[in-house]
Amino acid sequence: MKRSLSYASFLRRSLAILPFLLPCSSKTHALTTMQRYQIEDIKRIASRGDHKVEYILGTFYSKGDVEGIPKDFHLALHWYQEAAKDGDKEAAQMIGLLYYNGDGVPIDIAKAAYWFEKAANAGNWDAARRLATLYINGEGVPKNVEKGISWYKKAIQSGDIDSARRLGMLYWMGDDVPRDQEKALHWLENSANNGDWDASQMLSRFYILGENIPFDKEKGLYWLEKSAKQGGVISQEILANLYYSGQMLPLDKKKAAYWYEQAAKEHNGSAAKMLGAIYYNGEDVKQNKELGRYWIEQAAKWGEPEAQRITSMFYQESDTLEDKEKAEFWLKTAALAGDKEAQKQVSILYTNKDPKISEIHPQIIKLLREKAEKGDKEAQYDFALKYYEGKEISQDFKQAAYWFQKAADQGDPSATLNLGALYYDGKLGKTDFSKAATLFQKTADQNYPKAQLFLGILYERGEGVPQDTQKALSLYKQAANLGEAEAQFILGYHYGTGKIVPLNLKKAASWYNKAAHAGSLRGQINLGIAYMLGAGVPKNILVAIYWLQQAAKSDDIKAEINLGKIYADPKNQEIFALDTAKDWFKKAADQGSEDAKNYLASLTPVEAPNGTLSKTESLPQITEDNQAKPES
Repeated sequence: MKRSLSYASFLRRSLAILPFLLPCSSKTHALTTMQRYQIEDIKRIASRGDHKVEYILGTFYSKGDVEGIPKDFHLALHWYQEAAKDGDKEAAQMIGLLYYNGDGVPIDIAKAAYWFEKAANAGNWDAARRLATLYINGEGVPKNVEKGISWYKKAIQSGDIDSARRLGMLYWMGDDVPRDQEKALHWLENSANNGDWDASQMLSRFYILGENIPFDKEKGLYWLEKSAKQGGVISQEILANLYYSGQMLPLDKKKAAYWYEQAAKEHNGSAAKMLGAIYYNGEDVKQNKELGRYWIEQAAKWGEPEAQRITSMFYQESDTLEDKEKAEFWLKTAALAGDKEAQKQVSILYTNKDPKISEIHPQIIKLLREKAEKGDKEAQYDFALKYYEGKEISQDFKQAAYWFQKAADQGDPSATLNLGALYYDGKLGKTDFSKAATLFQKTADQNYPKAQLFLGILYERGEGVPQDTQKALSLYKQAANLGEAEAQFILGYHYGTGKIVPLNLKKAASWYNKAAHAGSLRGQINLGIAYMLGAGVPKNILVAIYWLQQAAKSDDIKAEINLGKIYADPKNQEIFALDTAKDWFKKAADQGSEDAKNYLASLTPVEAPNGTLSKTESLPQITEDNQAKPES
């Protein structure tokens, strides 16, 4: 069966996955270290009808993370049902989730709605929010927006700030209700003023970008700072950038350093890199090269490509063989992450190999093998990567699978995921979708969003599992709600094409928006195009330019061509600039785009909208027909 190249590429990138820690609920946290005999006591108490203990036992079977309790959704359902009979509202909600996600039972949204309503009527605001969403989307229940809004409001009365934000966005998007800016701002401010940094950040973006409301610098900065103080990592980084650049705020690198540090403490790689540069160079702070290097290396560990290349440079300054090995490691890592300069340097590195590195490699590999054979999980994972990459030892996918399996047997979810990717891509002789699905399922059960994404792809295409687009959508939503950018993009794409869900351009734009903010290149492109065409959002050329420029930072040809078209369209009088259009087309043409070359060739002198003679002729007015289509 032919596979989608874009989907398969997600799987090939799985080697970059980092461990994801599964949080425990407050009810189970104190019990996760219990010995086997204590578990037996819990089972006995549960069998006597204590609904709190029945709920706990259901949770243990649902997660399978307690000694003596294997993961078993059927037993989880049994104990949740017993607890729900005794009035446990949280158990009722969990039954709803099992039916909604298809965990141990066939997906049944109607049953999910039934149990959510039982829990919501008993006062569970999380279930009330989920029920509200089902009514608004018409999933499992007849579509009833008024009921949905009513349940959102009940959840808000119980203190759920997430429902307030969702209700605000419902009125803001004007998707299922008439657009009402006043109500939208009321509920978003309600959520923001009660501590939701995401709502504060949305308000900031609306005012700063002028999305549907007039640009208001003062209000935009107010909500941005509020979001940053509430712990919004993205807002902290944006605020730091504004202080660092002196754009919209007075230039103040001390304040920039403060906010970069707040974001860096939450493992934000780009903020850590900037903080390191400020200290290393002594930019309006006391120079501290050691501290600067520390933060840059932390950024490298968190996946920031430029920081990885700079960290390589730090180690290159040393003459020790160990540091030379580290220098090469970070340079290759930066190159694999897409850093263009690192890619050039790696090419030179393999052409002119440092003899000291060549001498030390066999010794490094020998030590790594010894550690792996002694059962060191991290060494097993690293050794698998060596075989997969085939740079320092001969490439051998079977050996890579062997060592990934060893690490996976010790509970390493990244190894399990990568092993699935090997089976999916047919690296072990032939494609085995069934084994890939089993391994992805195992990792998805641990709340790994990337695994949920991959498993959703398999269900959508019927590869290794029965084709089930509803299960696929459920998995995409799980991953998207955990912040997986590509899952958010896929949901946007499906709502934008109407292939497996009803066509809904507003929902498509909403998911593209989430994906774009989470760093998805394709999300940024499609959100930019949505604003350019007014597809699902009010047409806003300036916002379109902003998102297409974000994508163009990665030298994306589609983004560059669309930017060229925007600037070449005489209808966009405020930003009409044919020289700028020519620059964007040239960027795309230099990367081999024939379309961009044709656009450049068609440009000839013409009178611009202001009556002056422009150096080049504008393109025909942009329409959906001649516009580059959204990224698929």
